[in-house]
Amino acid sequence: MTKSVFVYPVRPDALGTLHADLSVLLARAGLQPSPQANSTLWAALEIAANIIEHAHAQTDPQDAFWVDVTCNEHCIEIVLRDLGIACDSERLRQSNLPTDWRTHQRGGLGLPLAHRAVDHLTYTREDNVNVWRIVIKQGRGATDGSDAERNC
Repeated sequence: MTKSVFVYPVRPDALGTLHADLSVLLARAGLQPSPQANSTLWAALEIAANIIEHAHAQTDPQDAFWVDVTCNEHCIEIVLRDLGIACDSERLRQSNLPTDWRTHQRGGLGLPLAHRAVDHLTYTREDNVNVWRIVIKQGRGATDGSDAERNC
């Protein structure tokens, strides 16, 4: 098992650095280049962009967010943490892709797409910290409570 911890400033230019760091780790885990690696990167970047845009909209630009990445033979887990404004968990539960794209208003697609791009995506608020957990199982099997899911 390998574990890496990164700290990024809450600024849009941090997304490029996060992308580069995760790309290296996914390559070491044997996932680059692949649709699975692309989905993982995209979901993590979407969450990080939301942290920057929404959770820290009213905060000091010197604030930071943390990314922990754990890789083992079963899965890759990416946990993003920040001290920003809490996410509206009710809105998260209601975030679905539109049924009629012709009437959809711009925006609001990132989280529903991120949910579909990975095996597991959750949000919790723990001791005034936003915690986003992304899990990608090695081989992308079904999320059925299998050993791979339990070992992440």
